[in-house]
Amino acid sequence: MTNSTQDATKQDYEERLFKIADTMVQNGEKVTIRSILDKFPDINSTSTLSPAYTKWREAQREQINSINNRLSFSPSFNSALIAEVSRLLDAEKALLESDRADLEDQVGILHRELSIQADKFKEAVDTINALKRENSDQRAELQLSAKQIGELREAHAQELQKKEEQHKQQIEEKEQLFSQKLEEKESLIIRHEAKIESLNEANQHNSSEASKYKVLEGQAREQLVAANEEKQTLQEQLKVLPDLRSELNVEKALKTSKQDALTALQGRYDTLQEQSVQLNSQLEVNRSKLETYDQKVQELSNLSKLLNDAQNQISTLSTSERAMVQDMKEMQLELNRREYAQQENANLRGELNATREQLNNSVKQITSLTQQLNKNSD
Repeated sequence: MTNSTQDATKQDYEERLFKIADTMVQNGEKVTIRSILDKFPDINSTSTLSPAYTKWREAQREQINSINNRLSFSPSFNSALIAEVSRLLDAEKALLESDRADLEDQVGILHRELSIQADKFKEAVDTINALKRENSDQRAELQLSAKQIGELREAHAQELQKKEEQHKQQIEEKEQLFSQKLEEKESLIIRHEAKIESLNEANQHNSSEASKYKVLEGQAREQLVAANEEKQTLQEQLKVLPDLRSELNVEKALKTSKQDALTALQGRYDTLQEQSVQLNSQLEVNRSKLETYDQKVQELSNLSKLLNDAQNQISTLSTSERAMVQDMKEMQLELNRREYAQQENANLRGELNATREQLNNSVKQITSLTQQLNKNSD
């Protein structure tokens, strides 16, 4: 094995031993060459580790001396200070854990409340959407009904007006025609009767023309009979006029029925219009509720942000706590190191009374630090 290889191996042993010994001191274990050897499975002899162990011991003494010179405190004071710091840290840790538990409970409660409000918000949104759809359907129905009512009114009005005009025209035409024919026949009858009277008178004055007059009288009588028959026919036709008038009355009744149907449709339209107004009012109420739910959700969101900030502060405090615990461990390490050097530093004992004022100042600083931690946790 070359010198460079031996030096590298020796340096590796020293680094491993220093690391293991420091870890044992931090864990409060007693550091001996034998206990260190147990952690080196590849080494069987203490003589191999002895130089490195001696170097570590010397480094410990130098570090302890440096700390003592820097702090100028006695080991007993340092022990008391570390014990006080440990007690305060434990109390602060317990308080922080309690605050953390309370905050976590509050976070859980707020999350559950947020979930409930979110469900209510969703239900309100669904209700509003349903009302909007219903309102839209009823609006469409109202528009369709209004359009149908208008079309029906216009169609019925046109149809009724047309039928009334047709029936009225037919009746007037028939009445006029019958009146004309009746007048013509009555005039014809009057002329024939006058002619017969004239013939009778002429017959009395002119017997020679009796046969001629008789023939004319027969013709006149035949024409009179025909006129009477035609008059009777016209009278029978005039009897049809009441039927036509009845038909017109039926049409008028039908018009009235259709008008009633239109009135019913108008009532339905008015009812739908009122329902539309009510739905609009309900929609406005639900919109107001929706705005209230939005405000609550915003408030819960703000609370959630505050809780997140509090959790971040707790995490920051936890980080500070870990740093303080690490400092305490380092001070404990220093204390353990000093225990190894108590025999060499016996002359430093008895300084407790001289440094009592320094201890009071340190306690004040620790109290101030605790108050700052409490403010941060609040």
